[in-house]
Amino acid sequence: MVTDIIDLQTSDFLHSIHYPPTLQFKKKYMKNNGRLLPIDHTSDKEFWHGFIDFYNQNLPENILGTIIEFGVLKGNSIRWIEKKYSNAEIIGIDILPTQDSWPQSDKISYYKLDQGDEADVIRFFETITNPELIIEDGSHIPSHQCRILRHGLNNLKPGGVYILEDIHTSHPAHSIYIKEYKSLKNIVKNIIRHKSLSRIIGERRRPIVTSLTLLFTFEQALKNGQDCLSEEQINLLSSGYEFSKNDVIHLFSMIDQIKLYRRAGFPSSCYSCGSKIYEYHKLQCVCGAKIYDQADSMSALIKKKESPIMDN
Repeated sequence: MVTDIIDLQTSDFLHSIHYPPTLQFKKKYMKNNGRLLPIDHTSDKEFWHGFIDFYNQNLPENILGTIIEFGVLKGNSIRWIEKKYSNAEIIGIDILPTQDSWPQSDKISYYKLDQGDEADVIRFFETITNPELIIEDGSHIPSHQCRILRHGLNNLKPGGVYILEDIHTSHPAHSIYIKEYKSLKNIVKNIIRHKSLSRIIGERRRPIVTSLTLLFTFEQALKNGQDCLSEEQINLLSSGYEFSKNDVIHLFSMIDQIKLYRRAGFPSSCYSCGSKIYEYHKLQCVCGAKIYDQADSMSALIKKKESPIMDN
């Protein structure tokens, strides 16, 4: 049976503008004939971004090994993974301690981790052997996305899949990117983090290279049949703070294929207010949430090479 989120009445819509969706709101509007909507529809992977169909077309039919997801939030994505891969070992990673509301089973475990702590990330991957699928849907902070990509892809099983979800937060138009790289506070923080005080002069002119820039460059290179990156590409991608030349060369050497996704149609419901009523001529929800923002609803799916890795 196909189920839909019930349209909001005017009074409820006005209320939702001032009060973000709560559990009571979801109980009221995410039910159909007294039954909760399917798991897929309770995650923004489905109802807002539309990632699920893209994933289903490109993920393996069965996974028996380990699946890691960074970012648990309310546990809906973990529920989707458990439903899709019932025989896999699932590890949910979050900066929060394990919550009672998160799904529990003998196949699911949780790990508390700060993606902003390099040592914490390294310690975690030292405890894991060759996960078959990694989904990075954590903090969405661009530098964190770069860090997990570096360590995660290196530890991924040959032939495995790495998903960098919500990669649009690494786009220069996104508020998280702006906060990360354009605020004076974080510019100074990056300088200190990399022990490069000499870079203060002209800092704002330094190229900012995120995982989005890196993966778009890689995808184009693979599409053009490049076996290795050019010196110009390597120099550009290593000119920022996040990736060294060795990082760039090694990451590219591990990748067999990259598939990029961006939502093309209207979402089934709004992430902000829960409505599915849109002002189509304005390309926005009735609450004002933009449907086609420059930086929205993007995901990258990376397949790692099966053969031994040879750095170029």
